[in-house]
Amino acid sequence: MMPEEKRELLVIMAVAALVLGAMLFFRIGNTEVLPFYGQYEHLAAIRSREVSQINPHMPDLLLSYSGTPVFLMRVLPFIIGLCNIALLYFILGKIIKKPKQRLLTMAAVMASPVFFFLYGSYNSLFLPLFFILLGTLLILKNSYFWALLCFLAGLAATPRMFFAIAICLIVIFERLKSKKGLYPFLGIVAVVIFFMAVNAVSFDISFYNMLTEHIADLGAVVGVGIFGIVLSLVGIIISWKDKHSHAFIYVALLSFAVFTLYDPHYIVFVDLIMSYYIGVALYIMVSRRWSAKIVGNYILVLVACGLIFFPGAYIKKISEAGPYDTEVSSLEWLSGRNNTGKVLSHYEFGSLIEAVSGLDAYIDRSYFTYSKDRTRINNADAIFQSRNPTEIMGFLDRNSIEYIWISSEMKSGLVWEKEDEGMLLVMQTDGSFRKIYDFMDIEIWKYETPVN
Repeated sequence: MMPEEKRELLVIMAVAALVLGAMLFFRIGNTEVLPFYGQYEHLAAIRSREVSQINPHMPDLLLSYSGTPVFLMRVLPFIIGLCNIALLYFILGKIIKKPKQRLLTMAAVMASPVFFFLYGSYNSLFLPLFFILLGTLLILKNSYFWALLCFLAGLAATPRMFFAIAICLIVIFERLKSKKGLYPFLGIVAVVIFFMAVNAVSFDISFYNMLTEHIADLGAVVGVGIFGIVLSLVGIIISWKDKHSHAFIYVALLSFAVFTLYDPHYIVFVDLIMSYYIGVALYIMVSRRWSAKIVGNYILVLVACGLIFFPGAYIKKISEAGPYDTEVSSLEWLSGRNNTGKVLSHYEFGSLIEAVSGLDAYIDRSYFTYSKDRTRINNADAIFQSRNPTEIMGFLDRNSIEYIWISSEMKSGLVWEKEDEGMLLVMQTDGSFRKIYDFMDIEIWKYETPVN
């Protein structure tokens, strides 16, 4: 490794540590509650010492034996994030021969909202990605045995990463082959078909949901930025003149995009490929001799502002993201009542309810994303909108539900639009329901089975 490369890597690592540290600082300064409701799925598994059956993540089991799981949930993504940045730098050094383009690609990676989600919160992706990147680097160094162990470790950490690992391996070996053929393309097609068969879920793909679940600027927790999409499209257009050598990367990008329709977390791999093409676009912009110099300067200033502004906006978003202190306080209050019944709420809050109160939630985000039929989601939606006391109480009795936890978001469009809508009206007028908690727009209702 050349001295210039060492200095460059140190600067990149320092910048990564600075922006991730700033994110942690602003979040803790605002609240000590962990950002993003998805983290509480892992915290619930850690505290119960039971790995989720529907979305297993083995490191949760290891953290369950530590005395400070919340501290480790803050620190581990930060540490692994710095390791992943170093690994990605070494990988790009093998495949991008122009140092300036490599540096710009790294800048694109660290300016992406996905980067902040990956390493600013405890999730099921940062550790498998570490093993995938390490395995990729080892393959490039011809250490195939150790690379295989790394990919197996990534698979063991999060089994649902099987399809991502399969495509990554196909892409790597296709790039290394001197003679190109159809077999790698057929391999990716087979993986995509297998993925869709295994993850066959009855759901409606709407244009609105695609935007709000995959674009960070429109509300996605883990998503790409509009600025990044535009720049990556510019990079793809630039690379189109050499489309034959890029065709396989285009196919891989499209495959991961299909995967995100089933699981938004696959956007991480879409983002990595996008970052490569953002690097291509930025390199051309920086290196080009513009006929009108002032136009070139304006474009470069605009791009630089985008790379700085969007990370800052996302840091602010994370510092203000839910869960909120009021939500956690209400569930801590509920946890002290020695209860055994289940809690009904919107699936977005299910993991938070389980992690803080210790009670089982009827539905959660993991069930919404990975269940085969979503029966419970449909049942809950129907009950929330029902005004039939017999139907509502029968549902609650069948599912051993004792509490209904309601947030301000649920009464502001997430579930209901009006105070007297659906189940809300029934709870206010039927004696079987009693409001036991009402503070800062958080309500908890207790259901008691009528005695005949």
